[in-house]
Amino acid sequence: MLQLNRFQFKLLLAFLMVLDHIDFFVSDNLNILFKILSRCVAVGFAYLVVDGFLYTKNLKKYLLRLYGFAIFMLIGNHFFNALYAPYNIVIRNSIIMTYAIGLTMLFILSKVKKNFFIRFICCFAMFYISDFFEGGFIILLFMYFSYIYHDDEKKRNIAYLIFSAVLFALTLNFALQSKNPIIFMLKRCEFLFISIIPLLKIYNRKQGLNNAFSKYFFYIFYPVHLWIINYINYIMVK
Repeated sequence: MLQLNRFQFKLLLAFLMVLDHIDFFVSDNLNILFKILSRCVAVGFAYLVVDGFLYTKNLKKYLLRLYGFAIFMLIGNHFFNALYAPYNIVIRNSIIMTYAIGLTMLFILSKVKKNFFIRFICCFAMFYISDFFEGGFIILLFMYFSYIYHDDEKKRNIAYLIFSAVLFALTLNFALQSKNPIIFMLKRCEFLFISIIPLLKIYNRKQGLNNAFSKYFFYIFYPVHLWIINYINYIMVK
């Protein structure tokens, strides 16, 4: 059976992520197909963050790295959005910040185990803040389920399935009020994050390539590939 280590898993997710972001250059039908195929990407990287939280030797450095690159990307987005403003091109992607907020939530849950009120208030605050960034509560809930059921694959997958079913029902409710429910569902198919389950079956949790390149690959690749794609779009419409 095919098995992917952590770095190989990142490469697969990165490839699918690019497909999701090249909607400027492909047909509507192909764009929908790529969107469906890539719904596992955001949650896939979120799962790796949970994995990192459980196995990291230095949580402080991990948190600082996530927040640092998240801020770096927000600054870069601000610069490019100012450049692209006359052409109606806006970069809103900011999921590294969502991962950082999710990691903060996991840290709080791991430290405050007995005081339900404090846990609830802190998690509510994290969920509220995350709603201002890409992925929002969907990513945080996914990270929560991945954390509490990390060692129980069956319960974890059941939690994912229930969560996906709830998202599907909510999306369908809005779709039925639209002019074209099928297209609405296809374009807002976050419930298809459930496709991460078969991918997690082939993820063996082994480190794989372990150097500075593998460590910082996602943090650099994520913002840079978006800036390049949007710059090409800018050149095309300029």
